[in-house]
Amino acid sequence: MLDLHTAMAALGESVPGMHIPDGFLTAPVAGAAYGISAIAVAYALRRTNRELGERRIPLMGVMAAFIFAAQMLNFPVAGGTSGHLIGAALAGALLGPWAAMLVMTSVVAGTREEADQWTSSWD
Repeated sequence: MLDLHTAMAALGESVPGMHIPDGFLTAPVAGAAYGISAIAVAYALRRTNRELGERRIPLMGVMAAFIFAAQMLNFPVAGGTSGHLIGAALAGALLGPWAAMLVMTSVVAGTREEADQWTSSWD
């Protein structure tokens, strides 16, 4: 069974595990999820362009920066694990579902970049 990293590496992507452990998803499942996600983000971009005015775009950027920073604050949870704030609910309430999807996509992409920089410095 291929793991998520191997499947995404075949697509030219570098994917550090965030909430799904390595080897949990098979390559077909990871590929299907990647494709469905790409379609959903494209649809969210189209809806956001149609529904939001130019004045809301800076709010989306500030919201993404705030959520990125706020989710870096971890707190202990039972069993030796940790949790973080859920910024998607805040973004959805303030921006609507489609703009919130774009904001959270940028936050997760930024988190992936941060994780890549962390792990590359360990080598």
